[in-house]
Amino acid sequence: MEEQCAQCGSDRVVPKAVIWDQTSGGSVMAYVCAKPNAAFFRGTVYATLYARICADCGHASLFAEGAEALYQAYQQSQAEG
Repeated sequence: MEEQCAQCGSDRVVPKAVIWDQTSGGSVMAYVCAKPNAAFFRGTVYATLYARICADCGHASLFAEGAEALYQAYQQSQAEG
């Protein structure tokens, strides 16, 4: 699959650059708790964040690998609410 920059349309795009957290020495992650009010076993779901980066204009956009699982946990958290 060929990537194109959302900003300038260039096809010179790094499709999946790892975003590194220097303070913890790992990649950056997003998370959602399916049961945010629970004292234990909150049903935390994690997804690693990556960036698409254009070599021509420098535009970067984030995307999460595992976004569907995050959304399902979010829906469950709203039903718990």
